[in-house]
Amino acid sequence: MIYRTAEELGATKIALGHHRDDMVETLFLNLFHAARLKGMPPKLLTNDRRHVVIRPLAYCAEADIAKFARGMEYPIIPCTLCGTQPRAQRAQIKAMLQDWERANPGRLDTIFRAMQDIRPRSWPTAVCSTSPGLKASARPCPTAATTRRCSSTIPAPTRCFPSTDQPLSRRFGLP
Repeated sequence: MIYRTAEELGATKIALGHHRDDMVETLFLNLFHAARLKGMPPKLLTNDRRHVVIRPLAYCAEADIAKFARGMEYPIIPCTLCGTQPRAQRAQIKAMLQDWERANPGRLDTIFRAMQDIRPRSWPTAVCSTSPGLKASARPCPTAATTRRCSSTIPAPTRCFPSTDQPLSRRFGLP
């Protein structure tokens, strides 16, 4: 529906209101319920390359946004979408993260910072040919600035990675 409306309006950018806490919750939802490390980027080019999705609040904590809204006397409209119902998986993840934050202040910020510093070579399936004694596959890495070939034990769609010498945010031109 969002993409259709954007198309009808002739819009190429779509701004969503996801904040830092949403992004951390999404990471854990995917980890616990889909068995994958997948998040929600602050800026995303859609698969059809017709729209750019931006999340301007991605680096803001939900509590900071709520405090600002109260200070400006903006109305806060409760959301009943996106798993906010008490029994929804997202609500359970949110409660778990809030417990962690109460027990260890700064934990959410640490997790969010870690999401911006992914190092694929440290994961079990990310064995690249730069590791001694491994035979590289014949497929060149399409995303690396220099040619890098990776181990053939990695599935083809995720076989190659850009340089891991800098955080993802810098590699992909994000703030």
